[in-house]
Amino acid sequence: MPVVNLHAAGIDLGSKSHFVCVSQDNVKEFGVFTIDLHAIARHLKEHEVQTVAIESTGFYWRPLYLLLLDYGFEVVLVNARHLKNVKGHKTDVVDCKWLQLLHSIGLLSNSFQPNEC
Repeated sequence: MPVVNLHAAGIDLGSKSHFVCVSQDNVKEFGVFTIDLHAIARHLKEHEVQTVAIESTGFYWRPLYLLLLDYGFEVVLVNARHLKNVKGHKTDVVDCKWLQLLHSIGLLSNSFQPNEC
């Protein structure tokens, strides 16, 4: 399938770490504290990412979502139920790569978000 979002990233969020995929061969793990979220945004800027896909899992997405918006990124909040996981062993690296791939080829749609998260 053709790439429609050339500068897309996928982020798998967790309670202890976040995995950021800016390309299929570039995945990096970050912590979950505010300083780490800023490091994620800087990492995305360094790689010229313009749009980011994250799953709306629990409440982990909210702080990063708002911070990325403040940094000027387009953030696509994806309903986890709408994603089909890759068959086989599930890992955070596989999940963020899957998000990045689906987002880069335009197969993810944004979830409804009220005006205030």
